[in-house]
Amino acid sequence: MGVSAVGTSDQNGVPHKMRTIIELSPDADQAPEWFREGVKGAILAPSAVNQQKYRFYWNNGKPEATKGMGFYTDMDLGIAKYHFNQAAGRPVFSV
Repeated sequence: MGVSAVGTSDQNGVPHKMRTIIELSPDADQAPEWFREGVKGAILAPSAVNQQKYRFYWNNGKPEATKGMGFYTDMDLGIAKYHFNQAAGRPVFSV
């Protein structure tokens, strides 16, 4: 179970470093546009400790998602899959 804070603040946020499409999906250039849009959505997804230890692959014409090692990686992957689906405009991954 997790908790997400939703809302706005009267203070401006601070930009943070984001991974590139190629860092999260090394073979995204060989995938269709909807897949690349999904990866862009995953890049913007929040993560538990801002590590983004997940990757998306276009493997033999099918999308795949993997997680790395560490705390909260299962939760982070689920959040990223959800954002991927929303940005791709289709239910690619079950979440």
